Amino acid sequence: MRRGPKPAKSKEAKRPVARKSAKDDGARVVDLEKRLAAALEREADAQARETATAEILRVIASSPNDVQPVFDTIAENAQRLLRGWGALVVRFDGELLHVAGLRAGPGASEEPIRERFPQPVSQDTLNGVVVCDRAVKQIADVETDDDWISLREHARRQGWRANLGVPMLHDGQPIGAITVTRREPGAFSAHEVDLLKTFADQAVIAIENVRLFNETKEALEQQTATAEILRVISQSPTDVQPVFDAIVRSASRLCGGEYAIVTRYDGQLLHLAAQYNPRPGTADETARFFPQAPRREALTPRAFVDAHLVHAPDVDAEDVESSTREFYRRIGLRAVLAVPMIHEGRPIGVVSVSRGSRGPFSDRQINLLQTFADQAVIAIENVRLFTELQARTQELTRSVGQLTALGEVGRAVSSTLELDAILQTIVSRANQLAGRRLVLRVRV
Repeated sequence: MRRGPKPAKSKEAKRPVARKSAKDDGARVVDLEKRLAAALEREADAQARETATAEILRVIASSPNDVQPVFDTIAENAQRLLRGWGALVVRFDGELLHVAGLRAGPGASEEPIRERFPQPVSQDTLNGVVVCDRAVKQIADVETDDDWISLREHARRQGWRANLGVPMLHDGQPIGAITVTRREPGAFSAHEVDLLKTFADQAVIAIENVRLFNETKEALEQQTATAEILRVISQSPTDVQPVFDAIVRSASRLCGGEYAIVTRYDGQLLHLAAQYNPRPGTADETARFFPQAPRREALTPRAFVDAHLVHAPDVDAEDVESSTREFYRRIGLRAVLAVPMIHEGRPIGVVSVSRGSRGPFSDRQINLLQTFADQAVIAIENVRLFTELQARTQELTRSVGQLTALGEVGRAVSSTLELDAILQTIVSRANQLAGRRLVLRVRV
């Protein structure tokens, strides 16, 4: 079998593989080093964020009744991890913004910042806009952003160019904000925004944790106080004074006051029945105001006259007689809450608490003081009914003794006609009823 001719070999020679130059290898190494450094930096940032969030959660767990350490930790970590010049945590009470946590730039004083608070919510501040809009806001460069011209002078004085703010929201409502400033202009990155939002969420958790802890503690204290007063009532069926003393102690401690009193009405005048924790040297001065006639020109008597609570967050703003206003100024009390003691629709006294700082009493404190006033009424009625029962029991005992004595005399008369025996029986029973010895003298 014949084979065909072999195919001719290609005249084109095989090209040699090009070798990379040392310069290309060096660039590749540099690129790898950069990528490795970036990965290590991301890893370090992630580790730092995890460490910071874990630290904040640890502080939350170790401070169940105090949110301040949490705010301080958040401000410190926000300033450090976002490479900020300063960090500020503010709380919103519904009207004003208050400083909660603050870290100023190196060598800068915190006082100028603190002096600006409390402040109303304003569109001229980043905090105000964040709270009003309930949204993240940032200024990449205050010198070039014409929307923030109002902040330029302040920023120049403080020495920052960029600012980032995130809201603290609870159930969709703003309760504060966190802001971080930088000296260098430039927008904050997405992961920096997310980190600050995480801190804001942790701040809300801390606030709620403290609120729930305090509410539980307060509820337990209230239950303990009311139970204690009921116990005193049961142990003092004939004396209401220990009950009044227990009420003013509990009212002063649990109703947001410093000083507490109980007054009673005798049908004409109000009398001071108990007082607790008066300012030094003021107990006698307070006592000199009593007894006093009920009148609307003074706060505690006004609660009696109106048969309705009197809530005076600022005594100076109340329509009272000048002597009353001067008295409260002199003894250093600025806010008053007075609740009448009502029995069958009629006031019979007043329970009142006062404190040295202006401001309203909470609904919880008002309700608790009302409970104490109701317990005072129970104590007064308990003593009255017990005293009446004792009197009726004694009267009934005397009546039974008299009937028994008459019965014995009757039996003596029917059993004998001897006058001496009948008279002796009468004298014996008379001695028992009279509680003293009678002498029988009979003349024949």
